[in-house]
Amino acid sequence: LTAFGFLVAATGHAMLEALPQLHGGCINYWEAGNWALNNDAEPKGPKVARAHRSMHLHLLGRSPTSISPSWQWGESPRFPRFAERESWAKDFEPLTAYECSRVVERTEALLRTKYHAEP
Repeated sequence: LTAFGFLVAATGHAMLEALPQLHGGCINYWEAGNWALNNDAEPKGPKVARAHRSMHLHLLGRSPTSISPSWQWGESPRFPRFAERESWAKDFEPLTAYECSRVVERTEALLRTKYHAEP
């Protein structure tokens, strides 16, 4: 649990440092797996939570300059219903390979220097 905490903290810190689009921003941390339990998610049909949930943590970069109504500064993020997830996401772009590598490199450096942990 300690190592996981270090990883989460270092990654959030790295995102703020490595991604210019988050300049002056913050990170929201959110553990949720609700869509895995949706009846329309594979396998289709009702799910027993214990069999289909898995812990995963979302690190949500927040920018004071966001123009998306779902990501307004000073408000909680708004996520769509399961059925609307693809149309909601159509205007967003995933991080580039370069951006991902910058976050990973900075995370590794922080784990070594700030947390004295090996990535």
